[in-house]
Amino acid sequence: MLIFGGWLLALWITIQISNSVYLEYPYLKFGIVFLSLGAVAIFCLWFAARRRGFWSALFVIPVFAGLWTMVVIPNIIPYDTETGYRIRRMADELASFRSAHGGFPDQETALPPATLKARSPYYRKRQQLPFRVAFLPNATRPFLDNPGADPGVIFYAVSADHQEVWLTGTELRFPYTGGGSAHFVSYLSNDGDTRVLHLHAAPVSK
Repeated sequence: MLIFGGWLLALWITIQISNSVYLEYPYLKFGIVFLSLGAVAIFCLWFAARRRGFWSALFVIPVFAGLWTMVVIPNIIPYDTETGYRIRRMADELASFRSAHGGFPDQETALPPATLKARSPYYRKRQQLPFRVAFLPNATRPFLDNPGADPGVIFYAVSADHQEVWLTGTELRFPYTGGGSAHFVSYLSNDGDTRVLHLHAAPVSK
């Protein structure tokens, strides 16, 4: 509890004093809660050991608190689930475009407007940032060279004949959810490279 709470507060301080992009998450609130719970657990240990007797029952509190923490913390660790979801939504929109036009958009202005206007889960100076689409024409493979420093970027690599598209994206990955460097989104596809969502005009997209 103390380590997790202290880590969240350290991230919150980093966010306040730097100009870095950070993932939306209640760092301060959860940091204070877990530090407080950790302090209470330590106090119960100290008080029960000092008084003993009837007060030994206080040992139960840190035991249950520890077990509760082991279950809760893995489920509330700050993690970006929105970027992968947005890339899959973009793939669905591109599939509809392909059905109507026989191929994928060959210019950035023709990309699905819902994707271009979507807001990312990232902030800078308390301002929510939009997803940014990087348009890469005449591609022969997905863009995986350098993720860059910014999360929330979707790389749209389209082939010269507009029949294939590779989608990749960037995120802040645990534990660097505030002030860290960007990584390519994982688990986009179960076929081939899990960092890539590959669409074909024919046959049906994977």
